[in-house]
Amino acid sequence: MFSQGRHNDQNYVFALLTGYRDPLTGVSIRGGLYNNPYFLGGAIAMPKMLNDGVVEYEDGTPTTESQMAKDVTEFISWAIEPEMEERKLMGFKWILLLSLALLQVVYYRRLRWSVCCKLVKLTAVISWKLEAVELVFVE
Repeated sequence: MFSQGRHNDQNYVFALLTGYRDPLTGVSIRGGLYNNPYFLGGAIAMPKMLNDGVVEYEDGTPTTESQMAKDVTEFISWAIEPEMEERKLMGFKWILLLSLALLQVVYYRRLRWSVCCKLVKLTAVISWKLEAVELVFVE
């Protein structure tokens, strides 16, 4: 819930994990708090948890603070919505199905109503020619 409750959620968590800085000169922070400009108020009680070289990856990925923060952020996003990929795939299937249904409806409409439209055009042409013929005879 934590990463969904804020605007730009994944970027916020990443910035919060990597944003620890030394306090600016002239700014005092109470004991037990740490300076993090990305946290509301700039002081957070959670100490810096990520340090370079703490974890070893099997594939040889460098263990930097930003890489670990990215991994933590991705895991939190997955833990909140583990069914997201399944839901997006289902949405894609529905859009494809509805698009095919729309194509069938358009084709059927053109096929079914083409005869009717031709009759309407033919009667309009005939009535126009009859009016023209009547005008010729009237003169």
